[in-house]
Amino acid sequence: DNAELISMAKKWGMKCLIKSGSLDYETTVPHPGGKYQISRMSLNQNDAALTAIEAALDSAALVGGWVLITTHMSETGWDSAESQQRFADMIAYAKNLGFEIKTVAEALAIREPIYNLYAMF
Repeated sequence: DNAELISMAKKWGMKCLIKSGSLDYETTVPHPGGKYQISRMSLNQNDAALTAIEAALDSAALVGGWVLITTHMSETGWDSAESQQRFADMIAYAKNLGFEIKTVAEALAIREPIYNLYAMF
């Protein structure tokens, strides 16, 4: 349950909580859980995942939004040339739309004041 996870994250002083399993992207307006419910998308080993991420990137680019993407690059199967190319294609697509590529820590440092502001109200 997300409410329980959010409560635990706040209790233990976590800086953020990346919500799993959501085909949703984080826009400039945080979800009701703020920094304790940051959605992410996963690039996996099929073309449908890349297509979904490209659609989220298109939507986010229109509104100045953010897209948090995870992979399982270190797992078996990701070492194929096809998987590596899918990852490279995703990065190129994002950069062509004007996105900057950041780590979670870098992105959170930029976004934390926004999340903290929303948490005040």
